[in-house]
Amino acid sequence: MNICCFFVVLPSSDLVQLVLNGTDSDFMGVFMKNYLFLSIVVVVAAFFYSGVLCQKRSGGITSSKKTGASLSRLYKKRYAKPVKSLLTSTSVPSKLSGKWAKSSVSRPFISRFIKAYNINVDEIEKPIRSYRTFNDFFIRKLKPGARPIAKDPTAIVSPADGNLLVVPNLHPDTPLSIKATTFSVEKMVQDSNLAQMFEGGVAVIVRIAPDDYHRVHFPIDGIPGVPRVITGRYETVNPIAHEVGIQPLTTNVRHVIEFNSDKASKMAIVLVGALLVGAIVETYQPGVRQRKSNEMGYYEYGGSTIVLLFQKDTVVIDSRFIEASKIGEETSVKMGQVIGHVITYQQEQHAPRRRRRFG
Repeated sequence: MNICCFFVVLPSSDLVQLVLNGTDSDFMGVFMKNYLFLSIVVVVAAFFYSGVLCQKRSGGITSSKKTGASLSRLYKKRYAKPVKSLLTSTSVPSKLSGKWAKSSVSRPFISRFIKAYNINVDEIEKPIRSYRTFNDFFIRKLKPGARPIAKDPTAIVSPADGNLLVVPNLHPDTPLSIKATTFSVEKMVQDSNLAQMFEGGVAVIVRIAPDDYHRVHFPIDGIPGVPRVITGRYETVNPIAHEVGIQPLTTNVRHVIEFNSDKASKMAIVLVGALLVGAIVETYQPGVRQRKSNEMGYYEYGGSTIVLLFQKDTVVIDSRFIEASKIGEETSVKMGQVIGHVITYQQEQHAPRRRRRFG
């Protein structure tokens, strides 16, 4: 593909206005005028997405080193730097991909996507033919019971389908087990007081691949606050970013939600945007108590990441996730799967009772 075409074939002014201010119904009106430009955008999307999922999953473990060849080219090859810069520095490519995914033009890609990634259609809520656009399918809901939820009141469940990594003993520059990059809670949440609450605590990172179920759910009972939006870049959340020294958790667009848990004290949930993510959409009502597994929101078109922040000595994360994370390995999880338990609640329930004295 000729990279120079990005600098020769430019969008028309009406397409730029559509991206910034238009509605989805306007898309077809300017599609033909910008056919070549939009085709290039779609081709570039296919260029790296075709390799995003070339990671070998075995026994529930996904190796962070087996990244897609296309993403590797995009992030490591010198000739691809102009393309990467164009895709990650502004919201325009993400908005364009979102407009495309919400248009009827994208509908034929649904069947191709299902076949390419071997998606289990039996668990999807509606018949495939009922989805009118690719985005409708991308944010699909599942049938009731498709993701069993642990009933144990002490259990913390995965908020989404994806690949899980644990970062224990949080400090200002906690090292990640991926090419020695560091994880700064303060940089991620952009609030020093909030970050201090999680000093010595633990972060659970769930990375959602493009073929995963893209709705996000609450991991535990509690009351969520209003999302605070932090502007940023649109880097990939694939481990390839860490390998080249980029920390998307602290540089990408993200929504920070403070969460008053019933059993694990105060925690935070961070929804991180990524390369070509059309939008992060919250569907819950702030200030209203939520039950574990209630829907929180969803990501439109693209991969993405969720970060759960827990305070020190409030939770215990399953040891198998911790051991895998120590060697830079992610573990495949499903929404509703138990990933840990609350300590404070367990101690309160199982502490020996003092005998009462009478007389």
